Amino acid sequence: MAHFTTDKPEGLALFFEVKGGSLISFLEKLFNGALKAVEIFEQQAAKTAYQQAKANGSSMGGRTISQWDGQWTRIGVLETVHLTPYNRYVGVYRAFLNGRLVYIGRAIEWNNGGFRKRLSDYRRESDSARKHNSGKLMYQNRKELEIEIIITGTDAKAAETAALLEKIFI
Repeated sequence: MAHFTTDKPEGLALFFEVKGGSLISFLEKLFNGALKAVEIFEQQAAKTAYQQAKANGSSMGGRTISQWDGQWTRIGVLETVHLTPYNRYVGVYRAFLNGRLVYIGRAIEWNNGGFRKRLSDYRRESDSARKHNSGKLMYQNRKELEIEIIITGTDAKAAETAALLEKIFI
């Protein structure tokens, strides 16, 4: 319940009385609810963008979305896949756990290891790729995650295409 008072000439003061909890707890729940709503909205917007781009035959990096979507290549299980051949290549990757798509990401450092570096980050003891919950989950499930990639190239333009494709495929 919120109480308003105007007994101070400098403005309106707002006091909260939260039953069964603290104001901080209430605000945390409100904030977390707002974050979840934004996440759902972004997912729906991305899905709509993907459907529109695919239907319109939109092109990026010299290919349509449908053509890019047909380029996914399975490279193996995250923990054991040989990544050296992908050292300078950039693009998008996706991870499947028990046949279910669980993650889509991008490797955009063409001059610093490409897919090899990005995917290896999830296998290392250090937390270089695990600052976020998704990275922690990739690391925890590295023995079971099947990885697929789309190579967009080996330069800055290819990295830009990868960033765009990631947004479309999410």
